[in-house]
Amino acid sequence: MSPVFESQAGQDRFVYGIAVAGEGRTSGTFLDIGCNDPVMRNNTYALEQAGWTGLLIDCEPLWAAAIKEKRRSPFVCGNAENIDWSLVLARHRMPITIDYLSFDVDGAGLTALKTLPWSSVRFRILTVEHDAYRFGDAVRQAMRVLLRQRKYELLCPDVMDAGCAFEDWYVDPLAVDMAVADRFRTDGATDWKSIVGL
Repeated sequence: MSPVFESQAGQDRFVYGIAVAGEGRTSGTFLDIGCNDPVMRNNTYALEQAGWTGLLIDCEPLWAAAIKEKRRSPFVCGNAENIDWSLVLARHRMPITIDYLSFDVDGAGLTALKTLPWSSVRFRILTVEHDAYRFGDAVRQAMRVLLRQRKYELLCPDVMDAGCAFEDWYVDPLAVDMAVADRFRTDGATDWKSIVGL
């Protein structure tokens, strides 16, 4: 049975389409940074329903009780700009290869992205919010340089929601089945519904 997809802009469908429906992964791991509500508009709820586990991070402590009630994965309240990622990931026994990084921290995006332990952790699939429609091109380009230097492939640049380009979707080309991932590839700004086939 297919999970209930809750993400705002198809992020869960994208990951599910590559890893679960495409590659047949019935279990996986995720790091959900800027998770917000545990269900509504959440990028990892559907994956957890499909048997995945992970770690939910948000700077708002108000989500703690709802996450404890509605999710199996643990919650860490913290500011993504200054979390000790090595300590947090070790404490929660996260693997050195994590299947999915959901990254959505609004205005702190570039600073927070730089703090991740890139030399010790790899991600197979990444959705990275840049909010270029609000913050301009400089942050988006700096994020792209950072991820390109770490050998991630920009599969879907400038994913759009409600006419705004707000996010980039990446894969690790050495860790995913590129024949599957290429089904989602776009050449430029594209509405998320077109990418995931809605």
